[in-house]
Amino acid sequence: MHVPTTSTIVFFDGYCGLCNGVVDFLIVRDAKRRLRYAPLQGETAEKMLSTEQRIDLNTVVVVAGERRFIKSSAVLFTLKELGGLYKVVGLIGHAVPQVVRDSIYDVVAQNRYGWFG
Repeated sequence: MHVPTTSTIVFFDGYCGLCNGVVDFLIVRDAKRRLRYAPLQGETAEKMLSTEQRIDLNTVVVVAGERRFIKSSAVLFTLKELGGLYKVVGLIGHAVPQVVRDSIYDVVAQNRYGWFG
């Protein structure tokens, strides 16, 4: 198996049912194994993220080399990394203004425990 020398790491709330489901979805579809995963509550996050980024469990953080993405931009970047139709969806998603995308993201993030466990 090819392991990339620079990995994209998706940091997520390890206690969230929706977040874990999304990670499972990504693992199955990441044929090129471009993505790695780590909980915001874990050691890798402690080493790589600021305290502010780690304690905001409502925000997914994607680290790709020197670049960092949060909220809807992190989701869209991750979709583009999957390639194929997911890449197209990720690219189209950028047509929606970030303030609108992040507002929708925030509503889901604030209600995810009630909706998904």
